Amino acid sequence: MSSPAASGTPDTTPPAAAVVERFAEARATYWTLDDSIVLVLVGVLDRRIEDCIGTLTRRAGRAHLPLAIDLSEVTHISVDVLALLLDAHAGPGVTFIPPLPPAFLALAAMTGTSTTFAVPAAEPDHESR
Repeated sequence: MSSPAASGTPDTTPPAAAVVERFAEARATYWTLDDSIVLVLVGVLDRRIEDCIGTLTRRAGRAHLPLAIDLSEVTHISVDVLALLLDAHAGPGVTFIPPLPPAFLALAAMTGTSTTFAVPAAEPDHESR
C-alpha cells in the first residue's frame, strides 16, 4: 500500500481550497495532496460526523487514493467512526499523522485494532495516580 507518510509526514496546514465542515462539537477539514486525501478531524467524533467521514472514505476508495488522517485534536471517537476508518484501511489505505490522541489509542487498544493500524500501545495514565 502506498502511503503519504512513506515520503514524509504531510503538512496538515489546510490550503485555501480545503473544505471545512462543522458538526456540533467536531470539525472535518479535507483536501487532495499529491496522490492522497488529507483529512484533519477535530473534537468529538460521534454519529453527527459519521456521514461526512463515510462519504470521504468512500470517495477515497472510488478514486483509489489513500487517506492521511490527523486525529491529534480528537477528544472522543465512537466505535462506529473507528469502523469507518477500518473500512478505509482495507480499501485505499489509511496513514495516521502523529501524534495520536489518547481517545483513539484507548479505543484501538480496547477493540484490538491497534495492530491493524500499526499504532503504538496506549501509555498508562500516570497523572491519575
